[in-house]
Amino acid sequence: MKLQSVKERSGLSLITKPKRVKARLWYLYKQNHDPEFRDRLFEIYRLHARKISHSQFHKRPAYGLERSDFEQYGYLGLISAIEGYDPFK
Repeated sequence: MKLQSVKERSGLSLITKPKRVKARLWYLYKQNHDPEFRDRLFEIYRLHARKISHSQFHKRPAYGLERSDFEQYGYLGLISAIEGYDPFK
């Protein structure tokens, strides 16, 4: 029988391996459609969406839109992407 390390027994391996945590969140969200898991995924990727929206704000003419408007569009796109993504494909 293989002995497990203290990390593995205590569940700390999930904290120290973020890829496994993300994969587990995706799996749980797609299986249960629980908004809590969607919100956690949103928080993981929120800064990426914000960074992209800020870069688009500076690259494009604003047409009367503010930076916060671009952020909101980015967040709506992120939610849409999370809901439409299929990690099982």
